[in-house]
Amino acid sequence: MEPEKFTWRVTSGTTTQRKFSVLVATFGDGYEQVAAKGINNVSGAWNISITGLDADISAVEDFLDRHAGVRAFYWDAPRKGQVLVRTPPGDLAYSTTPAGVGMSTLTTTFKQVITP
Repeated sequence: MEPEKFTWRVTSGTTTQRKFSVLVATFGDGYEQVAAKGINNVSGAWNISITGLDADISAVEDFLDRHAGVRAFYWDAPRKGQVLVRTPPGDLAYSTTPAGVGMSTLTTTFKQVITP
């Protein structure tokens, strides 16, 4: 089954985080040997916000609830293009805050999914 696409426009100011997974062997004289951990040792995460009408934010919540931190989906990341992401499971998958009459702001994190 082809992953869905997240089509809502995010608020400017998205924060991008990159992670490098490496193995480090440290020797007694201070010398370190470093190697990539696997063939996909670079991954990304994006902290995003969406502000919009309550009905639009409800649609985003429904989308995220349907994927439940398990199913990945496509998203157009800033300067990266289309990437496969998911919301990390856990205590705080996303939060929604009132932003005025009939408006809300949703914040969440999209974590890059590495596929074989």
